[in-house]
Amino acid sequence: MIEPADAIRARRRLTNRFIAGREAARLGPVFLPATVVIAGDGSVITGREAMLAAFAGQFADPGFDGYVRTPERIEVDTAGQRAAELFGVEIERCAR
Repeated sequence: MIEPADAIRARRRLTNRFIAGREAARLGPVFLPATVVIAGDGSVITGREAMLAAFAGQFADPGFDGYVRTPERIEVDTAGQRAAELFGVEIERCAR
């Protein structure tokens, strides 16, 4: 059986590919309908549709260069129902 943290890392690699390709719609299945994400700026995004809208907004920005996110650490709760990806200060920016 795959460990939850390994599954999360695999999913992160997939989302990085979708981000690089500016494919907001393909990110839909990654998020639960009631997903809650705390963005890098501290804002809270609630719900799959709001997440997809946030990505679509980023991708529509002509200055968007893309990025690759690789968590330094993944913490999974004891029940295996929730997890948090913890990132360092730097997120690798992609060159155009």
